[in-house]
Amino acid sequence: AGRVLRFAPKAGAGADTVRADVTVSSTVKGPQSMTIEMGLDLLMSNRILDAEGDGSFRMQSKIEDAKARLGGELAKMGASPEMMGDVMRGLATNVTIDARGRMLSWAIEGNNPMVQQMQMGLDKAFQSGFVPLPEEAVGPGAVWDALGHMDAMGVKARLAARYELLALDGSK
Repeated sequence: AGRVLRFAPKAGAGADTVRADVTVSSTVKGPQSMTIEMGLDLLMSNRILDAEGDGSFRMQSKIEDAKARLGGELAKMGASPEMMGDVMRGLATNVTIDARGRMLSWAIEGNNPMVQQMQMGLDKAFQSGFVPLPEEAVGPGAVWDALGHMDAMGVKARLAARYELLALDGSK
């Protein structure tokens, strides 16, 4: 028997710590093709700021630690992984998410000009970090896909993710 899955967090809940290991590799084609490779190992804390009756909620995520790995053209250009980690460390975002896990809004806190420039167009990329729940009832073994598009700083990409529900525990 399946269930309709929805998020229902309570304001003030959180302080969960999440570790994410993200790797991006892209090839820019043109007269001088180049490959850009970057990996980020992030340790983030999350806190629910407020929750609405419709199940939507606002969450703050803060990067507690960040380590970057650079390859391809970034490494050849002498980009500094330490500097990337320093820029990311301490970064906090406020995200509004609906009950199905879809991102409604995203904003970076603070006024670091370098970070603010990164925000332009990256909301779609950031959105891929949230698990959208299916509309219909599902049970263990259910599989669903999420598709999206990103157009950030001149890079266009199609984002695809597949999710599988391994188990249902509890009543919520």
